[in-house]
Amino acid sequence: MVPSAEPEGVLPVAVVLELLDAAERGDDPDEVSRIVARASLPSASAARVEDSARRLRGGAARWRRRGQELAALYSTARELAELRDVDELLQRLVERAHDLVGTDVSYLSEFDVATRELRVRTTLGAFEPSFRQLRVPPGAGLASLVVESRTPQWTSSYPDMTQAARAPELDAAVAAEGLV
Repeated sequence: MVPSAEPEGVLPVAVVLELLDAAERGDDPDEVSRIVARASLPSASAARVEDSARRLRGGAARWRRRGQELAALYSTARELAELRDVDELLQRLVERAHDLVGTDVSYLSEFDVATRELRVRTTLGAFEPSFRQLRVPPGAGLASLVVESRTPQWTSSYPDMTQAARAPELDAAVAAEGLV
């Protein structure tokens, strides 16, 4: 009797390589399932392989994102070391934050210790003058919560937000810009 080339439940090297490539690309979530189905594994083994491949895909995506973030930070550090104009420096910081976070509108506020007011200093993606020139009264809006708590803050619906005090001029500027 001649032994089979591959014992039952063992993946051929070509299939393993195909799974690794699929996990690295990460562009088609169903690709791993199709590869595993073609390998004709017992269902328990197939489930383990799919789970491992999906975890590998998630790890690869995290490392890719981390690499992009680090590249942006190194690029920013290099640019910042070369800049001498404060306004240009702040604009570049907002541009980098905008690229990293992927929001529609990004801005940097300056905190006035004497008045405890926040003043929008530079923006990217904002079109309304009322927002670009905004002064946030002490204790109003999410930005004031960030200042007071020194932690990230968010809301899924600014008009319905209850965790921060409101100010009519702030609400009007946020509504004019179409922020949620």
